[in-house]
Amino acid sequence: MSFINKLLDMDFGALLPEADTLLWLAQFGVSMAVIVGPLVLVVLGLLYLLRPTKEANYKFGFRTYFGMGSQEAWVFTQKMAGMLFTVVGGILLLVMLVIATNFIKQDLFTAAATAMVCLLCQLGIVLLMWFTVALLAGIYFDKDGGRRRAPKRQRREKKEKPEKELIEEEYIGIEFEDFPVQ
Repeated sequence: MSFINKLLDMDFGALLPEADTLLWLAQFGVSMAVIVGPLVLVVLGLLYLLRPTKEANYKFGFRTYFGMGSQEAWVFTQKMAGMLFTVVGGILLLVMLVIATNFIKQDLFTAAATAMVCLLCQLGIVLLMWFTVALLAGIYFDKDGGRRRAPKRQRREKKEKPEKELIEEEYIGIEFEDFPVQ
């Protein structure tokens, strides 16, 4: 019974850290939350560029539908994702470092709200980057990993055939016997 009385008489508030320490830890946590995302982007980008996997797999690498069709498509997708993630991650890291240094001057609620906006912006940018790499892989490769033909704009720039040759090519293989004479 005396043990329970001692526990009840004990000041548990003395065990908790000071309010300033808790506030600093919370602001530090908010600052780290906005910096971790860009750091991960830079690290993944460098891994995709410097240490890509040799073959398409489902464990590591930037996987898209069109990027897994062949070895050429896989290498292209890894290089594009690596360049994009490294550059955008580096820019985001610089921007987030500037924003995070201002968290110390703000109250905790404002810092947390700003961090939430930053995290949502980071999510949007990552989704845009994913869509961009997937779109580029789809433009340059088909579902089996084969290279697609050049876009129409590039094909039109080639020398156009005269109309006479086009007309003769259209009728190749058609026999006049196939058409009944009236």
